[in-house]
Amino acid sequence: MTTQEAINRGNNLAIITFISVTGIPYLSELLYEDDWPDKIDAALIFLLGVRAIIWYRSKRNKFSHSLVPTIFAFAGFLIKLLGIILEHKDKVAVVDDYWAAEFLLIITVLALWLYQKGKKQNMAISTK
Repeated sequence: MTTQEAINRGNNLAIITFISVTGIPYLSELLYEDDWPDKIDAALIFLLGVRAIIWYRSKRNKFSHSLVPTIFAFAGFLIKLLGIILEHKDKVAVVDDYWAAEFLLIITVLALWLYQKGKKQNMAISTK
């Protein structure tokens, strides 16, 4: 593994871990939630977490300098915004969506920062 690959792997792992740790626990909400609108965003965020893990484990994606983890984070944010829209009348159910949306927005910003930082580091390493 080269230095560039190690940097990329760490950046990708950090974001994919956040996405999967956010998404996978929604399986329990999927199983126990009564209302279908409440299940839609739970199903989507769960599937996003699973898909993020599959992307990371596929081929050499973990070693690539990729915008895909940022896209996963932003997609998670959009899914939770959808959850807020669908559940806006149920004050109890919408609270977890607010917190998750806020968290995923922070992760999206972190992912963008890591992408830019990784880009600069990769350029610095390749010019040596």
